[in-house]
Amino acid sequence: MNILALDLAESWVGWCKGPCGTTPPARSYRIKNKGEPTEAAIERLGRSLHNLLSAERFDLICAEGLLPAGASKGRFSRDGQVVLHAVVRTVALIHGVSYRAPDMRTIRKHFCGRISAAPVRPRGYKRTPKEIEADREATKLMIIERARLLGYIAKDCEDDNAADAAAAWDFACAHWSQESKLALVG
Repeated sequence: MNILALDLAESWVGWCKGPCGTTPPARSYRIKNKGEPTEAAIERLGRSLHNLLSAERFDLICAEGLLPAGASKGRFSRDGQVVLHAVVRTVALIHGVSYRAPDMRTIRKHFCGRISAAPVRPRGYKRTPKEIEADREATKLMIIERARLLGYIAKDCEDDNAADAAAAWDFACAHWSQESKLALVG
């Protein structure tokens, strides 16, 4: 099964593509330059995805699901994420490719064994903005380190978009590929 996994963000898209049973490299590319409107990202993502799907056959596109409402950081909102997911879903439909968008927490649990790198805190504990940012950065690093360990990204790579795409690709292979279904039955 040939899978394309994407991590969709406002300016960068992480991607990892290849047949299950391999360890394809994960990369990222810029879809929006500073100062450009979101429409630039929409157009670049749609065009590049259309070109890729015209040149290569995929059985599945797996994009990390939407962030929970309120979890978006900065000006790029959940609305922006919804639009990018709609672009991917539409282009996939046009090309006859299945599309799935599992929850990022489920992907992290599969890939790293835990949802977050944040320390365990007492029930009801209210994190400070500084703690929230530190937890977010620690979780990004957890995913990057796992992607390095498994060979999806180089040992010195700091690209969290590529690492997230690798995690989504790994998850998709484990859960939806024919190989994994046969392994579970046998």
